[in-house]
Amino acid sequence: MKKLILKTIVAALLSIFSIFLVLFGTLSLTVPQWMGKLAGNLGLVQTEATYALQAYKKDKKIESLSIAVQKSYNAKLYQNSATYGRALIEDENFATYCQTQPEYVNALSKFTTKVFLQAITAESCFYIGDADQTFIIAQSTYIPNNDYQVVDWLLELPKIQADTNFYNQLQTIKTTR
Repeated sequence: MKKLILKTIVAALLSIFSIFLVLFGTLSLTVPQWMGKLAGNLGLVQTEATYALQAYKKDKKIESLSIAVQKSYNAKLYQNSATYGRALIEDENFATYCQTQPEYVNALSKFTTKVFLQAITAESCFYIGDADQTFIIAQSTYIPNNDYQVVDWLLELPKIQADTNFYNQLQTIKTTR
């Protein structure tokens, strides 16, 4: 009798667990944005970034791509933020999208959304070892006599400041134009 009760309890628990797994998998595939928000609320930053990337792959919208790049950057998934950030800033609708977004503001300065997204892409490229791409982004986006540019963002980073040669290369962008 006790074995029958124990087997019934185990079977019920396995059934509940199986239903939960199927539900979780279904939600992950059908509504990755919602699952990403849930993961973010639970403090699972890398999982949130992964779901944001899945949401972009599902809907192919520039808004989703922008969110995926930012979430990947915040989660320090620099390979993803560099790869998809380059796709974002090369998108034909990037400038239009950025004009519809509020400015990014931190404690020290105010960057436009466009410069912010370009800067985190360039920074991510640097962190994955692609300093050439970082330099290209900084140089191609530089506009003389404008405040708060990609090059300004990069020059404030301690890791770039520690790389004296690269830091000096970035400084030349500001002095040669």
